[in-house]
Amino acid sequence: MTRSEFSKEAENSAARALVREGLQLIQKNEQMEQLRNELDDLAVYIPPDMRKQYDRIKSTIGYAFSLDNTWDEFRIHFEQVHPSFLKKLMEVESSLTGKEKRLCSLIRVNMGTKEMASVLGISPDSVKTARHRLRKKLKLDKDDDLDSFIQLI
Repeated sequence: MTRSEFSKEAENSAARALVREGLQLIQKNEQMEQLRNELDDLAVYIPPDMRKQYDRIKSTIGYAFSLDNTWDEFRIHFEQVHPSFLKKLMEVESSLTGKEKRLCSLIRVNMGTKEMASVLGISPDSVKTARHRLRKKLKLDKDDDLDSFIQLI
């Protein structure tokens, strides 16, 4: 392996690690949000003598949740690896929503459907539906591969 090839492989490896770290932050925060929502649902059943403990748990979750900035944190890591991707993507289709941009970013880092579902907090079938809608919005032909199209941006 030449020095150039080694350098490029090291750069690619670092890029993948950076993106995975950002994706883990997103997944953790989605789980924290789900936990916080479930705790809110239980609030009406908390007896008065346990209210302080409930409030401490909720405060701890809120603090842990606030330590990460979910998508913004991922976007920062992602843009270090793919500096102009989101800008070029918006030049292709300016009406993309935040969720669609996230989906495109996950496709760009070669995530599979199950991984995307986990990160986005949706079912694999919902990912497939979102991908189908994205193809339509990007005006791709039936024969055009969405992943290849995203990789070329």
